[in-house]
Amino acid sequence: MLVGELILQSSTSIYSDVITRGSGTATFYVDVLQSEGSVAGTLNIDIQHRNPEEDTWATAASFTGTTGTGLMSKTASSLKELIRLKFTLNSGTDAWKRVYILTPVWG
Repeated sequence: MLVGELILQSSTSIYSDVITRGSGTATFYVDVLQSEGSVAGTLNIDIQHRNPEEDTWATAASFTGTTGTGLMSKTASSLKELIRLKFTLNSGTDAWKRVYILTPVWG
């Protein structure tokens, strides 16, 4: 899992590093430190998962989209073996976000 700062500068999706599951349930935390742009975009974050033998990623849970700053959390359950976060910045004008991805808390 990418633990640290990530700068999003476009509307294309960006993915964190893949981590292995610590348990079947985890709470994920993302702190949006800065939100800029002449029109603030909406940051959508999906928690994706799959097993090693699978070819496609599925969405286990999604954070509520945000245009502002602050700490967000989302719990996902029935997680498969491999996990990553997908970040998409939608509908902004020159919008970008600066985020800090915290280590997941396994349940």
